[in-house]
Parts: sequence; C-alpha cells; structure tokens
Amino acid sequence: MPERKSTPIEMVVATTEEIQGAIERIAREGAKKLLQAALEAEVEEHLSRYEHIKDAEGHRLVVRNGHAPRRLILTGVGAVAVRRPRIDEREVCISSSGNPQKDRAKIPISWWGFLPGPSDA
Repeated sequence: MPERKSTPIEMVVATTEEIQGAIERIAREGAKKLLQAALEAEVEEHLSRYEHIKDAEGHRLVVRNGHAPRRLILTGVGAVAVRRPRIDEREVCISSSGNPQKDRAKIPISWWGFLPGPSDA
C-alpha cells in the first residue's frame, strides 16, 4: 500500500477588525444590489404605465434612455454607488380633455395624472 502523505493544516485566524470589515462589505454590497433592483423595478413599472402612449408615427413617448452617472447614496451601512436608470419622457401637447393636440402647452406625460380634467373645472 502506498504511503500516505500528510500536509499540515494552517489555521487562519482573522482579527475582529477583519471580520467586521468583511461583514460591512457584504452588507454594503447587499444594500447596493437592493437599491439597484428597486430603481430598475420602479423604472419598468413607470415605462409599462405609459407604454400605450405613442406619437403620430407610432413611437413610444416614454422610453428608457440608458443610465445616468453613478450617484452615492448614504445608507445605514455607509455610502454605496448606484447607477440610476434614465427615462426619456418626450413632451407632448395635450388639451384639457387629455387628448394630444398640437396647439397646447407642452407637458411631460408623467404629469398628466396631476392635471385637472374637464370634470374638475
């Protein structure tokens, strides 16, 4: 039978500061992923709310437009850098009834819910 070779097992001892630093890094990364996912979900919900609104050529008026520069957000575990999704809300002209018009003031689509309608007058 072949001879067994044993290797010494080295014990790795971490200091309290190293353990605390590792826990903080994990918590910070979790907070970053959570915030990023929440922002993406909010953008998707916003886009789906206005996906039926299109211009005369059939193009959607509320579209995704990449990401804005990273921003630092202060959390309970420290500052985390988050990429903010961008939305392009092209301005359209609407009448008081909410129908697109070419001769009215331009108002972003997301404000439509705050505008008084004919029944509010």
